[in-house]
Amino acid sequence: MSKRYRMGIIISLILLAMFLMVGYSNIKPSATQEDISVEATLQINDTANNTYDEYLVDISIIKKRDSQVVIYPYVEGLGAMTFNSDEKEEYFRPGAIGSDGVTEPIAITELKNSNLIDEGNDVSLIGFWFPDEEGQYKARIYLDKFDDFKEIKNPALVCVYIEEKYGKKLTWSKVVPVTFTTGRADHSESAKSTINEIVESYYKRFEPTNKGELKILAQRPLDDKVLVLAEKYSGDGHSSTELFLINEEKRIEKRATGLTPISMCFTANLLEYENNVIVFGSFNNTKWEMETDTKKPIDISSVALSYVPLLSMNKPV
Repeated sequence: MSKRYRMGIIISLILLAMFLMVGYSNIKPSATQEDISVEATLQINDTANNTYDEYLVDISIIKKRDSQVVIYPYVEGLGAMTFNSDEKEEYFRPGAIGSDGVTEPIAITELKNSNLIDEGNDVSLIGFWFPDEEGQYKARIYLDKFDDFKEIKNPALVCVYIEEKYGKKLTWSKVVPVTFTTGRADHSESAKSTINEIVESYYKRFEPTNKGELKILAQRPLDDKVLVLAEKYSGDGHSSTELFLINEEKRIEKRATGLTPISMCFTANLLEYENNVIVFGSFNNTKWEMETDTKKPIDISSVALSYVPLLSMNKPV
């Protein structure tokens, strides 16, 4: 065997190995995030099922492809997830719930990256798998309050996809905001209207040309009503947020517009409602530094408010 022939074989093997390495690194999941859509609503449990659990979550998922997807709900202060065997036939009930060493850490990381869990917090999640086959499914889970429960704050669930292809484990994950509604689970159709639908109807009526994406930034109970902070940026001009007060009849009772950050990394908008002082706003992950005329990264982990009574500026003439 000539030296040139051996060299040709070696080069061919190297090129083949490089081709296989590039091909292996470019293996893609069979289903993408766009193939899996998930929606969920959280509300008070006033059904006849699992009456010892104070809240329930209705979850709907549309799978355009066969796929393995696990759902991890996360509501701070709520847990002990259960299902009910007497649920309506339309609701899927898994054979088991739990977690594993692959998908649970992915879900926790996703929640931390979304600032829903503090970096130092040690949490564990319980999830369940929907059927692998493509299709549309619904599930209803029940959650109980823990001793440290304070309020419903930024409820969410994490959708984790996992697949093994050619010996390679492929995953992706996404956080899905859960809509907290004051409506009841099995009452009239009007009571089932979600927060998203109510807010979206406002924009359709008063800003019909606004085709931006609706974002529900935060929700907080206020007595028997719900405060909802939303943003729907049309793409023109400076964006703003809207604070809605939605009553038990699913109607927007009050509305206030707030500014969003430009140069500063945060905004704080103030209003008064029935002896309540409400502060609302949003923040960025960067701020403008005047001295150097540059953007600087900012990591906001907590917000503190100090109330200072306003003094009258009137002076005797």
